[in-house]
Amino acid sequence: MANIELYSIKADSLPLHSEPRPLVEQLDEAFRSAGLEPPHPIHTDGKIHRFSTGSKQAGDDAGWYCIYGDNIPAGVIGNWRTGETHNFRADMPRALTVAEEFAVKAHIERARTQREIALKEKHERAAATVAEIWEAAQPASAEHPYLARKQVQTHGARICGDGRLILPLYTESGALSSLQYIDSAGKKIYHPGGAVGSCFYMLGDAAQDEKTIYIAEGFATAATICEAMHAPTVVAYSANNLPAVTGILRAKHPAADLVIVADNDESKTGENYANQAAAKHGARVIVIPEVGQDANDFAVSGGDLRGLLTPKRNEFSTMLDVISSENIGDEYIPPDEVIQNLFVNKTVAILYGASNSGKTFLSVAMAAAVAAGKKFLGLHVEKGDVLYVAAESPESIKIRIQAITKETGEKPAGIHIAQAPVNIFLHPEYTSRIINTVKEIESNTGRKIRMIFFDTLARISAGANENTGEDMGPIMESLELIAKKTETAVVAIHHSGKDQSKGSRGWSGIYGAIDAEIEVKEEDGKRFFRVSKQRQLGSKEQVYGFYLKIVEMGINKWGEVATTCVVTPAEVEEKETLETEKSTFIDCCRSIGTLDSVDGKPFVSTSAIARTLFDLGYAKSETSAKQQSKPSAKGCLCNKLKMAGLINHHGSGYIINDPDMISFLELGKKGK
Repeated sequence: MANIELYSIKADSLPLHSEPRPLVEQLDEAFRSAGLEPPHPIHTDGKIHRFSTGSKQAGDDAGWYCIYGDNIPAGVIGNWRTGETHNFRADMPRALTVAEEFAVKAHIERARTQREIALKEKHERAAATVAEIWEAAQPASAEHPYLARKQVQTHGARICGDGRLILPLYTESGALSSLQYIDSAGKKIYHPGGAVGSCFYMLGDAAQDEKTIYIAEGFATAATICEAMHAPTVVAYSANNLPAVTGILRAKHPAADLVIVADNDESKTGENYANQAAAKHGARVIVIPEVGQDANDFAVSGGDLRGLLTPKRNEFSTMLDVISSENIGDEYIPPDEVIQNLFVNKTVAILYGASNSGKTFLSVAMAAAVAAGKKFLGLHVEKGDVLYVAAESPESIKIRIQAITKETGEKPAGIHIAQAPVNIFLHPEYTSRIINTVKEIESNTGRKIRMIFFDTLARISAGANENTGEDMGPIMESLELIAKKTETAVVAIHHSGKDQSKGSRGWSGIYGAIDAEIEVKEEDGKRFFRVSKQRQLGSKEQVYGFYLKIVEMGINKWGEVATTCVVTPAEVEEKETLETEKSTFIDCCRSIGTLDSVDGKPFVSTSAIARTLFDLGYAKSETSAKQQSKPSAKGCLCNKLKMAGLINHHGSGYIINDPDMISFLELGKKGK
């Protein structure tokens, strides 16, 4: 998988014990995994160092790295030109201490901070230079060899003193950021140091209410489209810039029909990025029909570009994938469950919990069960391989898989651990890389991947404001696209909010965007997980217990026993043990009188329960009554009923789930 940035290690190749490899060897491997030839020597002094990326551009030094060599060597390797960055942390034959983990994270953050400062200064210097060059340049002529060969007009292009065309790259705010130079032979280079990501050039004028805006990769392609369709067309300059540019245009023109005209290259790079941009920002994709051609090639060779890009009759309605009721068959097709009652194929789920609740141990245990085709805590599974994107701590995942091997005597096969620092927010192209990684693993192994775990949602969206839909909405759309394109169940590991009674952390729209949600909790020494949402199955509010069994892994460098844990079954508190609490809650509801209904089930407000607890004498004070009515008050009335799944906290009150409690309330209404 050398051609894919997500370099991975198969779980069944992990040894139980290993010696650290020389640092130079590890660094060489890290550079090559990032697609870069290692410079020599590699300095580990915590400073930014530049090196050649191997391109043919004169004075190329777009590669950079910043490595701290003390204690646990760590840092970042990157490429200024592509914007890609890769975290590095030296392998150790043991689990790191908490202090060491913090030190590694601090090294990486310092390296990234240094890079951001240097990059900002570099961009500012370049912006000032390109502004002077652009102002001094003269308008280009349509007789320029490149334009003449491509058979397009100038569209505002200018010309250098050496005869090269100059094209501008503008930011979202309209500031000139960089320039692209094209010589008569068609060779293209950007101005050194200029920012190009999320930058574009609009050909033609797009009014606020513009009906259709076309988006293409290169200038000649966009110019050909603009002239054929007499409509504004945007130059994105590269395939991997399509998602960012499409997002900017969608924000500026929310009602426009955005049409991405994708190059038909053999690698499918243009089509993949176009589909990703369309899924995230709502656009149409039209792929040039001939392999190896873009829109300009197609038109110049005699193709009917206008006919290709003009919407056909009913094209918009068929985009919605409409099916009429009379065409729906009579045969029931059950949901394609990957783990019984929990996860369904082609869906996105969140597994969340507070720190130390055991959610990562649980996710690794799920992965091992699916890979082995063995029941998970008594639940059936669909056997298949698993891709575990260990964006937070790959080493800890490896150790936990080693623990399963030691505990069961069987090494899990078919778990593929992606160790790269995946960030879908800063680098949306990882969406297509993950899809391609899944396809390549399946091609290499001949086995189907059934699940993908992202550990954690916070790490793959680092830099995003997790409380806003503007940032988190595209992340959720990317996960949905991955689930659909790979035909897997996607599970993102997430954290609880500060108020655990209010669910997972961050933007409230995450709950609406996902298909399933699993809450992991630890209370009074007992661990369990609850199905808090499941769109396709009837398992909502089901609760499953588990226990973390300590496993001794070996001896650490200080001569002490190193341990970790594995998941084993545990019983959940039986509902029948809460008869007193159920009776008290029912008495309060009957005292309140007529209850509201939510989803066809009785609903009672928290304040009403608190009031009646005091009025009926179940609580000695109003303060005590309020405490008993809180969903998060451990050991209190409503918390006990909620944790047993008998009631569900919803907004300002509770939905009653337990059939027996509902029956008692109905009997009370009838006076029986």
